[in-house]
Amino acid sequence: MAAATLELSSVLLLLLFSYESGVLEDPAAIPPAGIFKMTRDLAKADDYASVLDIHFEKGNSSFDSFLPIGLPVSLRIPNGREMALHVNDPLVIVETLNKLGSQHGIGRIDIVENRFLGLKMRLNHLASRGLYETPAGTVLHVAHVDLEAFTLDREVLRVKKYLQDKMADFVYNGFWFSLDMSFTRKCLELSQESVTGTVTVQLFKGNFTVLARKSPNSLYNKDLVSTDIAGGFSPEDRTGFININAIRLKEFARLSNLK
Repeated sequence: MAAATLELSSVLLLLLFSYESGVLEDPAAIPPAGIFKMTRDLAKADDYASVLDIHFEKGNSSFDSFLPIGLPVSLRIPNGREMALHVNDPLVIVETLNKLGSQHGIGRIDIVENRFLGLKMRLNHLASRGLYETPAGTVLHVAHVDLEAFTLDREVLRVKKYLQDKMADFVYNGFWFSLDMSFTRKCLELSQESVTGTVTVQLFKGNFTVLARKSPNSLYNKDLVSTDIAGGFSPEDRTGFININAIRLKEFARLSNLK
């Protein structure tokens, strides 16, 4: 649904409300008061926090059905200021998070983005300013990223971050059905095999805080990382590690002293 307000162009979708053109074409212009339709100003946000449990199963990645990575399979709101709720329908989850996020002023961004346009066989990159509101998208993204850090190997996560940026480019630039997009989708789908767990979050006056997380696939090993328990390696092992990694540093220092 598109509408024109104060010479602005706005688009309302399930996950976002976007605004552009008009006065916003000047990056130095402050957005007009009352422009945002989806989220409250922080001064009018709720004076109490909302605590939620968001559960993911394998990142709930299902590209065959065109569901995006990061869509949760359940949302639980314990007894508090809001009515206790436990929902499993993706649409209801997004609608609920939109409502709660909006009440706390979460999900607003003002960005200048580089657009990708095809014009007379030439590809041009143009900068464009846009305002976006995406309460549910913000909550889901941060919760999912936290769970990934809890369940994915460091190097796998590093590769996954690179591929997710590539996928964002493919989607933004209209290459959904390209060969490299298909390859990237499959890799990202594989990366989500272990991303199962629950993230407890708190929403309050524009702030989104992860309070806790748990997963049957967690890579966190208390016995290994504890400072109170002897882990799976000997303190003497550190000597060799330090000496090996110090070789290049010593060489750098030696060469620097020659200059």
